[in-house]
Amino acid sequence: MPFDDAPAGCIADGYVKVSIDGTQFKAHHVIWCMMTGEWIDFIDHEDVDGTNNRWRNLRRSTVAENNRNVGNKKTERSASPLKGAYFDKRRGLWHSRIMVNRKLQILGYFNSAEEAHAAYTAAANLLHGAFARTT
Repeated sequence: MPFDDAPAGCIADGYVKVSIDGTQFKAHHVIWCMMTGEWIDFIDHEDVDGTNNRWRNLRRSTVAENNRNVGNKKTERSASPLKGAYFDKRRGLWHSRIMVNRKLQILGYFNSAEEAHAAYTAAANLLHGAFARTT
């Protein structure tokens, strides 16, 4: 069986990792270096899939930009699956919040999860631009 059709490396911690001369590297760093000739510290997977190392899915980022591009971490126990929408039982209203420069900002209180999510989406797009992740 030829090995040229088999993918290189293994998946660990959500990323493809490869070994070169006995040292393990994240594959997206190796790919970036092969394509640009430079080794950089932070590379973002635009679609949030750490195993999708297609060149068009990789982009240079800062730590903050990389942290902004995260998927929705809400669980099935959450009142709403919509990112940025949280129910305040005390007030009986939905609120929206976003992190800005490591500080939590309340975006307002709303009658529905959809309104709170819309406020989050607008703020994320304005503040985070191409790195905004609203789902």
